Amino acid sequence: MPFRRRNTKRSVTAAPDPGALSEIADGILVWGHPVPGNGRANCGVVVEDDWLIVIDAGMVPSQSAAFSKALSTFGRPIRHLVLTHAHIEHCGGTASFPLAAIYGSPATSQALDLPPSIAAYQAFMPDYARELAGFADHPPRPVSHVVDGPARLSSRVELLPATGHTAGDLIALVDGDAVAFTGGLINNGVAPLGFQSLFETWAGTARLLADLADLVVPAEGPPGPATVATIFADYLSACLAARGDVAALQPGPWDEWAEAQFRNRVNVERAQLSATGSVAISPTMLRALGVL
Repeated sequence: MPFRRRNTKRSVTAAPDPGALSEIADGILVWGHPVPGNGRANCGVVVEDDWLIVIDAGMVPSQSAAFSKALSTFGRPIRHLVLTHAHIEHCGGTASFPLAAIYGSPATSQALDLPPSIAAYQAFMPDYARELAGFADHPPRPVSHVVDGPARLSSRVELLPATGHTAGDLIALVDGDAVAFTGGLINNGVAPLGFQSLFETWAGTARLLADLADLVVPAEGPPGPATVATIFADYLSACLAARGDVAALQPGPWDEWAEAQFRNRVNVERAQLSATGSVAISPTMLRALGVL
């Protein structure tokens, strides 16, 4: 099963896996990873009558090409590729979908128009360093269709702009209130990485997501019920309440989350910066990127 979780009490390291495809509802599938970790994000696909809508593209060719190959078994063209936000683990693999129109927020479009920060990515995700080097000659494809308001791609899929995890997130809502692909706005069982997030706004958006759909597909971890979004919002509020001191993070379900040790420190630091109106990145994250 693509979402089988292992020992979530501590961070887990493993050889990079390309991912695997599983169906979560009629014609709605998730490309997920069995072990969480930096650079591994869920992607999605919605099967229409004559085409496919893909949600996020993975990061490097070993992920995105495998995902694209798995989708070829449907015998339908990929017309739309939705980017939930501009973080590289969601948009780095766009080149594997050369014929798809790419939909993203204004912030995502602006980010993808800039040269990729290859050295920083390699410092933070050394398992993928060789593939990340390829961005120098073959950067991710840019956004072709900017989404700055609610937009319907088909009778099944509606895009809703949001903010919080980044300055320009997109939610893909499928079949009314059935399934929401949340991108980085929600994680399930895995600590998020909010190194540039607006934590007050993020917590509010997460609470709204709890009322938006019956099933949420997070950036990391398995799909889950709406209560996942409520628990996640409580975690973000706890990060704010810690006031910059990771030792003051209140206990909760997040004590069992994977990838927590490093990411909690980043999140608590950034939450305090966010509360003071600063747009600075967490110092712990800057050190991990090789900047400090």
